[in-house]
Amino acid sequence: MPTLRFAGQSARDDDNEFGTSSRLVNCYVEPAGQREFLKPVLGSEAFADLSNVFLRAMRAVRGSIYAVCGAELYEITSAGVVASLGAVLDGEANLSSNNGDVTVAANGEYYVWDGSILTTPSTGAFDSVGDVTFLGQFTLISEGGGNRFSWSGVADAKTFDAL
Repeated sequence: MPTLRFAGQSARDDDNEFGTSSRLVNCYVEPAGQREFLKPVLGSEAFADLSNVFLRAMRAVRGSIYAVCGAELYEITSAGVVASLGAVLDGEANLSSNNGDVTVAANGEYYVWDGSILTTPSTGAFDSVGDVTFLGQFTLISEGGGNRFSWSGVADAKTFDAL
């Protein structure tokens, strides 16, 4: 009669770097030479449904997930509720945040979602924005197709120096 073991050493699943085997229920024993390891079996369950096929960028901010999907910015709450926040240009996109504001660079345009309205503030020295990121209370933007970058005011993603 075969023996079924319920405990053993677990291993991190290389296919899912964020998965922790200690928190997963479904697992199986995988032999590795003279040793055996418990490997998690990843399950999936529908959480939220975005209507567009093309997910351009995604980031967690203030307990919600923000996604640029197609030509829209969406908020996905922790309950799985999806809300469209406004239109952005279709194409390459990048998301970041500053002091709770969600910042988006999409196809050369710069957007800020402050929790109530999606705006396109002036970026100062250049018109086409390539990327956006956050560093030390500043929002950094790079010039689309250029060599320059600019930074916002401290903890203020909407204010850029024209110089």
